[in-house]
Amino acid sequence: MKKLLLFLFAGITVTACSKREKYKETINLWLKESLNDYDSYQSISWGNLEEIKELKEIGSYYTNLNDARKAKTSADRLFTEAQQEKEIHGKDSEEFRRVWKEYQDQCRAVKQHQDYADSLQRYGETICVGYLIRHKFRAKNKFGGYVINEFQFELNGDMSKVEDVKELE
Repeated sequence: MKKLLLFLFAGITVTACSKREKYKETINLWLKESLNDYDSYQSISWGNLEEIKELKEIGSYYTNLNDARKAKTSADRLFTEAQQEKEIHGKDSEEFRRVWKEYQDQCRAVKQHQDYADSLQRYGETICVGYLIRHKFRAKNKFGGYVINEFQFELNGDMSKVEDVKELE
């Protein structure tokens, strides 16, 4: 039992270390290409690695939002039609009641599509599509003076590429 726990702990540690080494390696490659004097580079601190998550069923989410929009447009049209029917024939007419019922059905459809999209966003399964990490370091600028920089790096899902860099103040 102790050997199994030790093996599991070693496996988790190796995975965590390899992740840390992977993002540092990728960022260091970016720094080599981007800094004026990479040889003067001195790491100060690294932030926490954060996952960028996206809904696994993102297509279904947007489809339901689009369906809700279409149902809302249809409901708005039916509401206008019902108002016109009421003005012409009165609220007791058969046509008004038919159009008003269609309007209410469309309003329910809007709510159902919106509720489903909201539940996907709240409880849907997510996947990791990238990572964010902050890094503070010193390096020489183009005039030869040391400056302290802090950047936020966005890495792709397998940490092999820097997708975006933001300079933090």
